[in-house]
Amino acid sequence: MASSARSDDAEMIVGSDRVTVLVIDDDPDFVKLVADELEKSDEMFAIETASGGEAGLSTIKERPPDCIVSDYNMPGMDGIELLEIVREDHPERPYILYTGEGSENVASRAFTAGATDYLRKDAGSEHYNHLSTVIRSAVNKWRETRQTEKKQELVQQTEIASDAGGFELDVVEETLVVTDGALRILDATDGVELTRKRLVDLFDPDDHEEIQQTIERVLTTGDTTAKTFTYHRSDGEERVLEITFISTPTEDSATSVRGVIRDITEQREKQRQINVFDRVLRHNLRNDLNVIRGTAETIESSTAGEIAEYGEQIISKSDRLLDAAAKQRDIMEVLREEPEDETMPIEPVLQQVATVMRRKHPNAKLTVDCPTGAAVEVSHRLPQAIKELVENGIVHNDRRETTVRLAAEQSDAALRVTVADNGPPIPEMERDVLVKPQERTPLYHGSGLGLWLVKLIISRSNGEISFGESSLDGNTITIEFPR
Repeated sequence: MASSARSDDAEMIVGSDRVTVLVIDDDPDFVKLVADELEKSDEMFAIETASGGEAGLSTIKERPPDCIVSDYNMPGMDGIELLEIVREDHPERPYILYTGEGSENVASRAFTAGATDYLRKDAGSEHYNHLSTVIRSAVNKWRETRQTEKKQELVQQTEIASDAGGFELDVVEETLVVTDGALRILDATDGVELTRKRLVDLFDPDDHEEIQQTIERVLTTGDTTAKTFTYHRSDGEERVLEITFISTPTEDSATSVRGVIRDITEQREKQRQINVFDRVLRHNLRNDLNVIRGTAETIESSTAGEIAEYGEQIISKSDRLLDAAAKQRDIMEVLREEPEDETMPIEPVLQQVATVMRRKHPNAKLTVDCPTGAAVEVSHRLPQAIKELVENGIVHNDRRETTVRLAAEQSDAALRVTVADNGPPIPEMERDVLVKPQERTPLYHGSGLGLWLVKLIISRSNGEISFGESSLDGNTITIEFPR
């Protein structure tokens, strides 16, 4: 059958472009005519036909179409009787009663039975274009409803799986919309309508002021803010909830706040247990290693030959393990912290690091070159990261004279800090620790823990690390922070 493209002003089809339409009529010639005209009117229509109500019902059961266009006056089963049966299994599927015997009574019965639309038969291309528009509109509304229902179902399933819920508070209208997931978390499923005040009152009284202030701050600044609050359920059970507040600005200003509520009680308890375990383990490990190291020192100082060498090896390995334990502690502390930058003058930082390293490694030559007034928004742990890079450049240097130069340069776009040494090239596997994504970072024998800590600190301040050749015939590590 001939077809033509849709007109430019035709309503776009929601979802899949293809629309299956079942045309039902007891007149085979008329069925063919309608099918031909609909295919001409819209190339996205796929038309099926059925002769009479029984045949139409059979087709619907086998392969339900996107839209049903049915005659009213048919022998055996009229269009309204067919509609009533269809609605048992397909309560929302588009159904257009298409009849030559139209009347107000028939139209009323059709809509009462659940017809999507009612249309009198007519002739001419304009009529069939109108029928095409009615079909397209009905299918769009139906598909939009299905999509909305699927999204709502997905949201509900996601909320249940993640133990989360959402809300939206309009501070002008003082209206509050809360998802089922949020009601479940808040134990507020008794049917009582929640308001802003009632929502706040559900939390610990000590948190009321902070919740109100957070809402006002989010509305004013537009910033997304996450806060943790204590919550007491109706049965007295205490829960820990994390609420993320998000402003929803209009053209002029923000008038509402959306939020995501997560129950993190179990997560907090697991983390507390991990922290306790980690602290006890590190404490015991450090104590036992110090005992082993002390014993090894005694062996080394009181013996000679091979036995003394064994004692020296034990001391070396103990020091390495103690250092790894200290690095692990620092990494855990950084991971537990909420990222928070502060304005930091760079010259005092570099001078302080150089002073500490000179005391620890008096044979190393350290220089600092930094413009006065250079500053950047970074983590307060930046000195720790720079110190780690400097020490790495010193302890792995096999030259007679170890040289490390600390420098910084500032532009409108960025601030760069460089640590340059005259040591041997940094092994590729250790470079990977600094430049590869952290989830794929290789930590060979624990040797990369210090560099991993550096990477973690720098990345939390949106900094980037790169390598280059040093004018000192060694390594140059550059840290760049945006300004």
